[in-house]
Amino acid sequence: MMQNLKYLVLAVVLANGCFTAKAQKQKTFVANGNTIEIEAFNKKISHMMSEVGVPGASLAIIDNNQVVFSHNYGYKQLESESQVDQNTLFEAASLSKSFLVFAAFKMVEDGLLDLDKPMYKYLEHDQLAHDERYKLITPRMLLSHSSGIENWKSNNNPDTLEILSNPGEEYVYSGEGYNYLAKVMALLRNESIEELYNKIIYQPLQLQNTYSYFMSRGEEPDNYALGHDAFGGHMEKWKSDKFLPSTTINTTSADYARLIVSTFNNQYITPASIKTMLEPAVPVGKDYPGLYYAAGFEVSYSPDDTVIFQAGSNEGFKAQLCYSVTKKRGVILLTNSDRGTLMTSKINDMTTGLNLEPYFGPDPFVQYPSNAIELLKVYNRSNAEDMFVRLEELKAEHQGNIGINTLNELAWVFMPESMEISKKLVEENVKLYPESSVAYYVLGKINMAQEEYAVAYECLKKAEELKFDMAPLEFDISYCAQKLGKN
Repeated sequence: MMQNLKYLVLAVVLANGCFTAKAQKQKTFVANGNTIEIEAFNKKISHMMSEVGVPGASLAIIDNNQVVFSHNYGYKQLESESQVDQNTLFEAASLSKSFLVFAAFKMVEDGLLDLDKPMYKYLEHDQLAHDERYKLITPRMLLSHSSGIENWKSNNNPDTLEILSNPGEEYVYSGEGYNYLAKVMALLRNESIEELYNKIIYQPLQLQNTYSYFMSRGEEPDNYALGHDAFGGHMEKWKSDKFLPSTTINTTSADYARLIVSTFNNQYITPASIKTMLEPAVPVGKDYPGLYYAAGFEVSYSPDDTVIFQAGSNEGFKAQLCYSVTKKRGVILLTNSDRGTLMTSKINDMTTGLNLEPYFGPDPFVQYPSNAIELLKVYNRSNAEDMFVRLEELKAEHQGNIGINTLNELAWVFMPESMEISKKLVEENVKLYPESSVAYYVLGKINMAQEEYAVAYECLKKAEELKFDMAPLEFDISYCAQKLGKN
């Protein structure tokens, strides 16, 4: 297998400690009151990257609203000799949205944007006009992903941009919504969204290594990471030639950390605006008790802390923000791997010590270390047969209790690699955990991909019966029903 060689190379190069030279001048940093010795810390990060299968990463730690540590690890492309350095660009993916949040609240403070004024009164949206409910949508709803607009037009019915729930009532993540808001903001300032960002964000915050989109400076940057899938395969670089504020920013962890510090240090955004930004709008879902979307971030509230989150996911890139507004410390992790942010909780444990359980605890993709990570590592360094041998060993070691989402996670990961392996994994999980709504959802999606619509329909209906709510089910169920002549 080609991935065997790739992951042997990854293990070797990370074990040899491919760190940027600049950070070596700094011996320690302080986070959460603890002095952390950098050389030992970097070795732990590199070991974890090797275990999870992450070629390259850019990491920043915030403490007392200062960027106390930023460092870069590994390789821009697996098997290459080109190391990630302090200027290497990673795709921020949905972390791009944090820039729009900063700019939106600056415009609110300038009296240009009213968070509760219906959007259509600023700018009509032709693709939403078919649904009268769109006239209820406000900037606050778009920032808090409660407008009801689907994430992307292509997600459900590709011919129609849909509103999936009544505006203001439910959490529906929407990149389309953020791009709509950006158009309104540009209109209100009578300039392009690129000019707006330069004046409001990039220049005041001195973000030298941030590109609104890959080709935004008129020529191709020469220092960028390539994305990688879970099996070590690299992807062609998405060389975006237009600005989608929801997703196209390329940046470094140090620049993004500076944005977060500037959002919450009371120097650029007022305390009153920050309070508004953190007001809960809608709960994320029944599986995430205590986690809400506010006007810009997911937020976890407790008596002694308020922690915000933003995740980013482009093909081959994963990014994560976790930051305590109360304790003024946090973690920013950018990676060029579909598995990269599975390291976030462990990095937090070693540094900022925030309570991330409301965010990561219910997630079907379990943070490092996990049985799923171990099984995938066996596959990548050996073969499927050895992976299933190790699975049987784990079942024996844990009396069958290997974790309700271990095989769900692996089945989802394997879908583009091998439908046969994917189906075998999730069918095993249905036997182990018949109460798992996620298992039936994944099995339904696999059977849809194989055009086995009768089985897919039954699996998706079972997921619905078990109260699955991590993704919309209605369209998939309706699609299968249509294929079966039930509609």
